Amino acid sequence: MKPQKRAKIFGAMLLLTLSTQLIGLFKNTLLAQAFGVGSAMDAYNLANTYIVAITNLAIPAIIIVLIPVLAKEQKTRYEASGIDSYITFLIAIITVLIVVVNIGSFLTVQFGTLTEEMTLFIEMTCMISVAQVFRVYTSILTSHRQVADDFIHPKVATFISAVVATSYIFFAKSPSILIVMLFLSVSFLVEWLYLLIVNRGTGFRRRWKLKNRTFQKLIRQTGPVIFNAIIFQVSLIISTTLATFLGNGYVSAIGYSNQILSIIQALILVNMLSLSYPTLLRLFKQDLQAAKKQLLGDIERTNTLVIPLVVGMMILGKAFTTLLFQRGEFGADDTALVSQFLIILALSLPALVIRDFLYRAFFALDDTKTPSKISLVAIILNIGFLAVFTPMVGIVAVLVAPLIANSFSMLIALRLLQKKIGTLKLGKTIRNHLLIVMNSIVMAVIILFLNQTRDAPLLIEFSGLTLVGIVVYTILTAITNPSARTILRMKKGK
Repeated sequence: MKPQKRAKIFGAMLLLTLSTQLIGLFKNTLLAQAFGVGSAMDAYNLANTYIVAITNLAIPAIIIVLIPVLAKEQKTRYEASGIDSYITFLIAIITVLIVVVNIGSFLTVQFGTLTEEMTLFIEMTCMISVAQVFRVYTSILTSHRQVADDFIHPKVATFISAVVATSYIFFAKSPSILIVMLFLSVSFLVEWLYLLIVNRGTGFRRRWKLKNRTFQKLIRQTGPVIFNAIIFQVSLIISTTLATFLGNGYVSAIGYSNQILSIIQALILVNMLSLSYPTLLRLFKQDLQAAKKQLLGDIERTNTLVIPLVVGMMILGKAFTTLLFQRGEFGADDTALVSQFLIILALSLPALVIRDFLYRAFFALDDTKTPSKISLVAIILNIGFLAVFTPMVGIVAVLVAPLIANSFSMLIALRLLQKKIGTLKLGKTIRNHLLIVMNSIVMAVIILFLNQTRDAPLLIEFSGLTLVGIVVYTILTAITNPSARTILRMKKGK
């Protein structure tokens, strides 16, 4: 894909993602107003975390294992049969797990002595679990679109889904958290239906050819990916569950903080990974040196946007949280708690960017085992860290754990990747990352100075400081970063 076309597609993806995230933020604002930081939102977040953990076992396999084989230009009927069997197998496994969860939930309600909060959690878990099968279908259909270089329709589907999920709480005068969860579940169905229409003629047939060699190869590649996903989800569940015992509302506060940070991830990291992975797949098979250059360039371009946003969140996070959430049941104390959590959690994002791109490089090399091994060691380190420091510093240990895990995984992945493909020329990348950090710090100092010398309504103050930060950082980046100047010239067609 030509750089100009890539830039246009990324711009369209960015616009659609931004629209989706704004709708999601609006929904979360309404949730904060209606339910604040309390037991209802804790149950809502826990149900989402636990059930999404199940479907997130299959979705990474679809993205990492299925896309390369779908990208193959000519497939025999035998290979197509193996692909269909693989998809059927994944859907069957997820369906069985969800059925087991629902049976277990039903038995717990019938024979257990439950608090009102626990009953609410189980009801929402059953509700959202049924919808997760459609998330798996949606990932499969999205893979077909990405292989066809169509990155726009999946974003449109997500946008429509966000509108549906928000519609109830927008119109309801006295919203019920159960109906909020119901509309979230229906939104996954709507997303699937849209992509089903777009993908007409390019679906799959239900097959069960377990002896097919293509199927068996895909299963072998999937094992480490699912293992890696299990490790990550176990870590997430441990941290979330631990937060429930450390204080009332901590799970909700972490949830609100992650919702803010997910804007950065969805806008930049997810889009860049989606756009870059097919290119990395081709380059690592055709031209290793070009693949190395592309990998480092993608990391740098992504962090050029992520790092200043992280710094901005640290400086203006409290004002942003106040504007978004502080009304109704969400008070000033809740704002302070969420903004404190936000600052700590944001620190792990730059390392997450580098780690995820390095993992994609392994996947492009048909190596799904190495990232799994790295993640296993990381989760052991994470559990050990939580066991030692949680009694000492409480919730802070839970918040710092992602930074420790992401940084460790990044460093180990970098070392092992260089052993596999040879030395990466990191001098320029490190230099440019230092420039990004320096420019972000200068931006932050200017914002802090102006914040001390100006007194205006919060919305105007936040908007003005944000605009100043964008202008200052853009100018500094254009002056100090040669790669950024090259990008600017390319966009102008020079």
